[in-house]
Amino acid sequence: MQEYFECYKNCYKKYFNFSGRSSRQEYVVFTLVSLVLSILVSQMPIASSLLALVTIIPSFSVSVRRLHDLNTSGWLLLFPCGIMIIGFILSIAFHADLGLIIALIIVAIGGISSLVLAFWMLFFRGTVGINNYGREQ
Repeated sequence: MQEYFECYKNCYKKYFNFSGRSSRQEYVVFTLVSLVLSILVSQMPIASSLLALVTIIPSFSVSVRRLHDLNTSGWLLLFPCGIMIIGFILSIAFHADLGLIIALIIVAIGGISSLVLAFWMLFFRGTVGINNYGREQ
């Protein structure tokens, strides 16, 4: 249990650190604890908003470091977001039925690519030894 607490705490120690690598365990522990906490405070709007503000930067930083552990650029996190933003812009721009359907399909593709990326970060083992982003932790 102490080891898991250390993993979670370590993400807050590296709050603005987007360099280096994070192990799968550190990423999974931080993601699951943050998810459980958000479920617990979901009925309290102020607490929920504060939790979101406190965890958003460490969530991005641990995700970037996890992608580094997979020997991939952290900029890959922007890919699904970019697809969804393009879809939302198109959905606002098109009021016709066909344009709206195409926009919603683009948003769905962004969501699916986000899920694929999340599963990759959760279940694939990082690079053993040294990679382009440093040593294994």
